[in-house]
Amino acid sequence: MPYSAEEYLHDSDRAALKALRSIPGFSALVRWFMSNWNEPQQQILNMSTRVRLGEDQLPEICGLLPPICEKLGIDVPDLYLELNRSPNAYTYGDAHPYIVLTSGLLETLPSELIPTVLAHECGHIACHHVLFNTMGRMVLSGAFAALGLTRYSGLLSIPLRVAFFYWMRCSELSADRAAVLVDGSPEKMQEVCFRLAGMNKDLNVGANMDAFMAQASEYREMVRGSNWNRTLEFMVLNGQSHPLMAVRALECAEWAASGKFSRLLHGIPAEIEPSEALPPTEAQDEKAAEEEKGSAFPEKLLPIFDIFRPEGDETEEKAEEKAEERLETGGGTEITVDGLPVRIPGSYYRNRSMPGDPPGSVHYGAHHETSVISLLLSPLDSGKALPFDYPEEVIRATREALEENQGLVEVAAGQTGAGRKYIYTIVKEAAEDGTTDYTLTMNVAYPDRTLSIHGFFDETRNCVSRDSSVWAMARRREDPEGWQGDPYDPSVREGFLKTRAEDRENDSLFPEHPLSLLRDFTETVIREN
Repeated sequence: MPYSAEEYLHDSDRAALKALRSIPGFSALVRWFMSNWNEPQQQILNMSTRVRLGEDQLPEICGLLPPICEKLGIDVPDLYLELNRSPNAYTYGDAHPYIVLTSGLLETLPSELIPTVLAHECGHIACHHVLFNTMGRMVLSGAFAALGLTRYSGLLSIPLRVAFFYWMRCSELSADRAAVLVDGSPEKMQEVCFRLAGMNKDLNVGANMDAFMAQASEYREMVRGSNWNRTLEFMVLNGQSHPLMAVRALECAEWAASGKFSRLLHGIPAEIEPSEALPPTEAQDEKAAEEEKGSAFPEKLLPIFDIFRPEGDETEEKAEEKAEERLETGGGTEITVDGLPVRIPGSYYRNRSMPGDPPGSVHYGAHHETSVISLLLSPLDSGKALPFDYPEEVIRATREALEENQGLVEVAAGQTGAGRKYIYTIVKEAAEDGTTDYTLTMNVAYPDRTLSIHGFFDETRNCVSRDSSVWAMARRREDPEGWQGDPYDPSVREGFLKTRAEDRENDSLFPEHPLSLLRDFTETVIREN
């Protein structure tokens, strides 16, 4: 008899899922959204850019799934291999879930640990974590993300953001528990944590699992024994979707030592109260839809979607038609920022203002299949502008301000078509979900003031990995040692460095990549102003 996900849910995971489940009609809405939008898009991406595994493609890996799925009571999902040097595995979809393994994972883990990773991902499917992850993100900041305003969403409800990421970490512990159940013991899941923490399969000589577990125990005592260390741990974990590897290894050991694990392993159902934490069936979804009086979306949730609409009296459909028309004709849009005229690409639409915006500022955005873009344009006192004539100073100051997960991509200065001085910087940042975000800071000089443009050009999960694709094309001729680096100082080797894939010459290969769209935006501003 398969294990029930209710029986191995982490307590905090269960509580969070129950809270999301309690929103009337919301799971029906999100399921509709995923099945009609996200999942078809992902299927196109999977079939066009990844390798589907099966009986005729790496059957020894694909053949590992059926017995795992039988134990967890789920249908066998599709399995794909992605060219990505970072060791990772993830699942997506609810109606038609799938699992993706990266090539880096197969290079990092011994083959006997791959079934454990697959069991972990199948645990996410059994718990419907993807569905609830999507619901949580929509509750927290989904409307703003659709407008490209991802930088503001976290500021609107920091307690909710902290709670949401705490739940995500707990959901990983639930999936770890599923893997321990499938394996029958915690050792393999603990070794996965050990390997991903730094001990790949080529470092077997001298690798000591017991020493790693002792290190994990020492870490826990170090944190528990000091309020300051607990504060530091909170700062480290804030915004992290996965628990620390040492913590996961300890949690697996504690789960395996629990009476509930022993009962499940021996076929004795755990004593749990029905929590309604897991999502409703499709029949319940249909009933919920009927109760909403035939509305395409639940009426109680319609106010959430009002923010998706551009400002003004236009309907969203008409605004989209105009944006597409401007895209096709290549025409720009002339806007005014507190009396400063500026032309920007025609594909951008006006967004709503945000609390705390600088006086006279305006928001514009764009939403592509592979990127979301948010622009804040505002007037700036000329004395506070970047030094137009000293780009070297801007390079130095920008580099000094970078965090570990950020890197300098480009700094440029010159004159626009109308003879106005400009200067801009492009900085990239490694996002928590594995995507890359690009930030534009641009100043354009006017006679009495300066126009300040802050742009956030973020990858979506639909975005084909530009790095992996260019590396695959160039690996026979590229020097791996020169693949990444600071564009202005080869001696800089720390941080999230620019890669050769991000060179301008590759923009034409990825016209809808955020970096390509960012450069197209700057070129339009320089040419048309």
